Amino acid sequence: PDANFSFDLAFDINGAGEVVVYTVRAVASQVVATHRVGLQETNQSFDAATVAPTSGFKFDSTMVLPVGKTVFIEVSDPVCATSFLGPVTRAKMVIDSVRPATRAMFLHVLSNSNCGFRSLVTGEPKD
Repeated sequence: PDANFSFDLAFDINGAGEVVVYTVRAVASQVVATHRVGLQETNQSFDAATVAPTSGFKFDSTMVLPVGKTVFIEVSDPVCATSFLGPVTRAKMVIDSVRPATRAMFLHVLSNSNCGFRSLVTGEPKD
């Protein structure tokens, strides 16, 4: 990352071959102004996780994310600061597979960039 820390999440593979997800504040120094990012595991499959929660997120931290485990993401987005629907955008993510020998990971993400919307399905969001 550069001095602006213009990202939401960073990824690593630990010694056990597991994916470690870092929010931007977990990577940046505490004196660097960054935005807030929250993570929340769910027992729902990626396809079944169609609506993001509004509470229960663990903010500004790290998380070991097993292959196949879905996680919700909530990002405080400066663009949404004045939105009457809320100052955040939401997404969901799942790790599909990991190749520790080559330090490669494969994942997919579905993001709803509409301020305050909770819908996490493909197509035009309705909420």
